[in-house]
Amino acid sequence: MTNTPPMTLETMPSLPDALVEGAALVVAHPDDEVLWFGSIAARAQSLIVCFEDSGNAAHTARGRRRVSEAFPRPARWLRLNEPRTWRRTSWNDPTYTPHGLQATDPQTDQRVAETFAQLVEILERELAGATAVFTHNPWGEYGHADHALVHAAVRTVATARELPLLCPLIASLTSVRALRRQQAAWGSPMRADVDIEFCERVRSLYVTHGVWTWDEQWNFWTRDVFAPVQVGSGTVPASAIRWVRGFLDREYPEHVEDRAVLDSSQA
Repeated sequence: MTNTPPMTLETMPSLPDALVEGAALVVAHPDDEVLWFGSIAARAQSLIVCFEDSGNAAHTARGRRRVSEAFPRPARWLRLNEPRTWRRTSWNDPTYTPHGLQATDPQTDQRVAETFAQLVEILERELAGATAVFTHNPWGEYGHADHALVHAAVRTVATARELPLLCPLIASLTSVRALRRQQAAWGSPMRADVDIEFCERVRSLYVTHGVWTWDEQWNFWTRDVFAPVQVGSGTVPASAIRWVRGFLDREYPEHVEDRAVLDSSQA
């Protein structure tokens, strides 16, 4: 019996153009579309951005509104209020709910449940013409429960409509335990070339209006990696995960061991 070598960017198949051209891309926050979906943000049939008002800084909503008015492609800006989940998730002991990730207090859980219901109702209309959907992964990439909420809402609608659902394989030390506890089954990863020119153009727009939320020196990847979410339960193809440094990684040094276990399982 021979061991199958881990899949790499060079050996994995390319994302089919036909899958992207009829797809909807649903992201939580303005700028998520180029940070985590830079290969498809300009190409997807529709782009849906869920949140606008962060609830703690008036300039954020104003800046995001100005970006939406100058955005270089058609997009649907839902302008929902963020449910304010930041730093309200137990990343040491994460628990999944039908709405995403459980919060550390009942008030936030209630906001998440209400936002989930609101978003599902909207997406039932917005995804009517889509042939596939791309959105955040269940653990919220680098560890953001808003992303997990959006994933849960999109997955609910996509499952009901039997639409292919694809997510980026991205994680951080913060989110690694949530990654290991997720229960979705995953298909084979696929790579796609990032449209660097489009991403830089969009980043410049966010920076100009003071609402770029990531590192301004961030170098966009040249390729994204996506995998389809499938019916049933299973594990994430860990060898294909792209690792980023999350905002909260320094608070979870013990998660280094979790990543080591994950990496060793793919060796």
